[in-house]
Amino acid sequence: MLSIIGVGGAGSKVVESLFKKNIFKAIIQKLYEKSDDIRGVAIDTSDSIKQLSSIPKENRVLVGSSRVKGKGTGGDVDLARIIMEEELEIAMQAIRRANPTKPDVFFVVAGLGGGTGTGAMPVIAESVRVVYKIPVIGILILPSRTEGYVYIKNVYENFDRIVDKLDGCIVLDNNVLVSRGEDIVGAYKYVNSSIYNLLHLLPPIEIYRLVKGNISTFGIMTTKNDISVKDALETIIRNYTYFNLKEFREASFIAIGDLSKLHGQNYGREWCKRKFNAELEYIFRDYLDAKHLDICIMFNGIGDILEDFETKIKEKETTQKIPKELEELFDDIKPLF
Repeated sequence: MLSIIGVGGAGSKVVESLFKKNIFKAIIQKLYEKSDDIRGVAIDTSDSIKQLSSIPKENRVLVGSSRVKGKGTGGDVDLARIIMEEELEIAMQAIRRANPTKPDVFFVVAGLGGGTGTGAMPVIAESVRVVYKIPVIGILILPSRTEGYVYIKNVYENFDRIVDKLDGCIVLDNNVLVSRGEDIVGAYKYVNSSIYNLLHLLPPIEIYRLVKGNISTFGIMTTKNDISVKDALETIIRNYTYFNLKEFREASFIAIGDLSKLHGQNYGREWCKRKFNAELEYIFRDYLDAKHLDICIMFNGIGDILEDFETKIKEKETTQKIPKELEELFDDIKPLF
């Protein structure tokens, strides 16, 4: 059973993708005996939530209509927080209806930078933790740096506050995909697909165990060929981890399917220690009938989350600052009368 709450436009679209029938989903269920029980709720301040037709209507919650008339918060984090605090019970009613029994873990997913995802998400996360008294894991999608100064500033000023309301979080960065040549729409599509695959590959309680108390990111790949642990690590870090991974404290290497295709476990652990000074644990599930191998690597204790955002903010402040020579010139100018 997967219980997930999408907050804001990006978060709601992730929930929408989970409800859609998909070939990958059917294969995963057949091979790995996964449950199809998805309990998803989407919450937004924009009328665009009505277009997410795969989500049951009663699980789509539009808040703030009296304030923003269904047009969203326009990047105003404080406004989104106020709306969510005022209409929290409306959202919680939908969450209770969708979850008649208590889940093991709640996931709350949001794109950060915009007003609703950034401002409303921590309000929802805190309420769910208090009411259900179970772990809440955040899935946070960072904006591309091309999405504007307001988005960058919102992330920088609110990231720590959001993380404080969670029992662990997974971070994905659209900027990585944009820097590889994807447009914004394509970047969000790839990120949504990656989240979808993770949530259908691993049980919620296992994801919680992997990321508990951490800031984490992950990558997933599938292979039909033989592969070493080292090569899988390098391939995922280079191509399938939507985060500019510079350092991490530990990694969990999950391999599910035909394990005969995987080798080099001891060397992979040594390489990870030497290259990143990080520990590597293995989680294996062998399925004899599988024609391929799914590999998911969860990287915990990642660093430099806000470094790039801080740099962009300083650059903006520098360009807006009046040069010292001009300041002195203005000081010398006397009023005419």
